[in-house]
Parts: sequence; C-alpha cells; structure tokens
Amino acid sequence: MKITSIRILGLIGLAAALLMFVGDICLYGHFGSGGDAISKVVITNESDTRIVVGGFIGPIAAILYCVGFFSVYAMISPRSRMLAVVA
Repeated sequence: MKITSIRILGLIGLAAALLMFVGDICLYGHFGSGGDAISKVVITNESDTRIVVGGFIGPIAAILYCVGFFSVYAMISPRSRMLAVVA
C-alpha cells in the first residue's frame, strides 16, 4: 500500500476522533459542575435534538475509527505480520 493512501487513512482516523469528540459533547456536554454532567435531571433538561444528534454521530465515528485503525495495520504489516495482527 502506498504511503499516501496510508496517510489518508490516518487522517480519516483523526477526523473520526474529532467527530467522536463532537458527538460526545453533544450527547453529554454540560456547562456546569462535572459531577452533575450525567445526572438524570441534566439530561432531561437538554434538547432532544441535541441528544439524538450526539447519539447518531457516535456510530458513524466508530466506523471511521476502524478505517483509521487499518492505517496502523498497513504501516506495521510490511515489517511484522504478527505484530500488525496483534496491534
């Protein structure tokens, strides 16, 4: 696999990490005390749209994570097939 393709896969993985962060902020984000962030009272007061968008972004980001993980495999496999499979 060409190094350019591997870099693109790595950038997709990085974009997935940022997308997952955005999804988590939409789902769990709360301006206030960290201890109250995931309480039932705080979640019920949030917008339903925001929670649905946060829950929708997560699986999409997870699929893109897998693409990013493949770049790690592609970089390691020419040196050590066993290590690439384990990684």
